[in-house]
Amino acid sequence: MSIMTYRESVQPRTSQSSFATYVGLARSTVSNLRDAWRRRQNEQVLEGLPPEIRKDIGWPSTDNDLKRQ
Repeated sequence: MSIMTYRESVQPRTSQSSFATYVGLARSTVSNLRDAWRRRQNEQVLEGLPPEIRKDIGWPSTDNDLKRQ
């Protein structure tokens, strides 16, 4: 047999959890923006490489459609 107890706190928990929710949302948004910025920077570096090197590392060519026709 188990006994469950409930204690009421003096401060309402909604204000703390609401603040934590906003902080978590802001943190994840900043993290997503930072990751997208880094991904775009990496893509720009790869696009700046000569075509031979991009082919060697397996980076997709931007002119594939022109070669197929």
